[in-house]
Amino acid sequence: MSDETRRRLEKIERENRWMKAGLAVLLLVSCAVFVMGQVPGQEREESEYYFGRAFVVVDEAGNARATLGVDDNGNPALGMLDEAGTMRAILGLSDGKPLLGMSDEADNVRATLGLSDHGVPVLGMSDEAGNMRATLGFPEESEPGIGIFDANGTLEWGAT
Repeated sequence: MSDETRRRLEKIERENRWMKAGLAVLLLVSCAVFVMGQVPGQEREESEYYFGRAFVVVDEAGNARATLGVDDNGNPALGMLDEAGTMRAILGLSDGKPLLGMSDEADNVRATLGLSDHGVPVLGMSDEAGNMRATLGFPEESEPGIGIFDANGTLEWGAT
C-alpha cells in the first residue's frame, strides 16, 4: 500500500474518531433527557404539543421509546430506544455537522455516518469492543477511500 493511500485512510480514521466522540456526547445527552423525563408517582397529561428543552416519548405502557433534547452547546439530538430501554439509534448535530449512530443491544456503538470537516460523508463500522474496524469515506474532497483495521486500530488494508 502506498504512503499516500495510508495517509488518506488514516485521515478517514481520524474523522471517524471525531464522529464517535460526537456520538458519545449525543448519547449522553439523550440518556440524560431520558432520566430527566422519569418522574415516578406522577400522572402525565397528554397533549398534542409540548415546549421545552427536553422531551421523552413513551409507548402505551409508559416505556421511554424516544428522546429529543439539546445539549449545553446547542446541538439537538433525537434518540430512539428499543423495548428494553437501550438507546439503539441517535440522530443529531455535533459541531453543526449531522451525525447518525447505531448501537447494538449491549449499547455499543457499531456504526456511524456523518460528515467530515470538509463536508464529505464518512461511514465507520466498529466491533463489539468499540474499535473502529472499517471506514469508507472521502479523505480528500473527490476520491473515495476504504480502510480495514485490526482490533488494535492498525490499518490492515486500504484503497483509494
